[in-house]
Amino acid sequence: TDTGSPTSNSFNANIDGSSLNPTSINGVANGGLVLITGSNGNGSIVLTMPDVVTPGTYTLSGTGATYSALYVLGSNIAQAVSGTFTVTAADAAANTVTGTFSFMTGPPNNFDVTDGSFSISY
Repeated sequence: TDTGSPTSNSFNANIDGSSLNPTSINGVANGGLVLITGSNGNGSIVLTMPDVVTPGTYTLSGTGATYSALYVLGSNIAQAVSGTFTVTAADAAANTVTGTFSFMTGPPNNFDVTDGSFSISY
């Protein structure tokens, strides 16, 4: 039963200047973390943050970090080596989070992910 107002998930980002145009947007809470995925069937961006996140700006890095980002393209998993993640609104009771992000991945691809934004219910 839906007790609140309907929310629609949104997720946008550019990879090396091209829009991700996700066809699948998902937010899942698991083990104290929230995983947010935007995927277009070819590539996916995965963001991870604590499920008790509060508004603020955080430094992104790779897997295992409190705030992490990945760009997955086929079998290639490119982890963030630098970047920022800004949470503009978070409601742990309503399980919603909104924010922006940008990050660079490391060699060999050095993907430049820019203009990232999301609004997710999880």
